[in-house]
Amino acid sequence: MRIETNHIIIRDFERKDTENLYQIVREKSIFRFMPDWAENNDSPKAFWGYINWHQKTVSMFNR
Repeated sequence: MRIETNHIIIRDFERKDTENLYQIVREKSIFRFMPDWAENNDSPKAFWGYINWHQKTVSMFNR
């Protein structure tokens, strides 16, 4: 999926997003809503499993 406007692009997660996802989840304003994500994922590579699952799930709906 990809939605693009002049101001924003919304697309599916990719492995190249792991570092940014890791940094976002560890921000205090986000952490309070998603503590299990930050506590259980101690490195950017820890999010690969989620991204793989997300890509597989999205591809099932795009058939």
